[in-house]
Amino acid sequence: LIRGVGYAGRGVKDTNAVGDDETNNIAALEDYLKQELNISPPAIAKLKKNHPTLFQLSPNDKVKPVVKYLYSLLGYGDTMMAAPQSKKTKKVTKIVTNHPMLLQLDVAANL
Repeated sequence: LIRGVGYAGRGVKDTNAVGDDETNNIAALEDYLKQELNISPPAIAKLKKNHPTLFQLSPNDKVKPVVKYLYSLLGYGDTMMAAPQSKKTKKVTKIVTNHPMLLQLDVAANL
């Protein structure tokens, strides 16, 4: 019951608890959402409140492949080199903020 977001890793060290790796994932995902998708801090806070399990995902293994897929699905190719203020990025950002559960899907299996 205590393995959820914000509980594990505090206080007593437990070998089964999620520790620094999860903290690194949270920080890395926040940075990715801010810098690459230009999602505002209040919007990230809202995502944390409404979809806390999203921040347990690995940015490189789960989130980036889905974002790359969204770019290609919208006809932008598989490049993610768009500037954060571009229309391409704004469309993908809108999809991610309106449907954040998409980031938990596996591109090969679910999309």
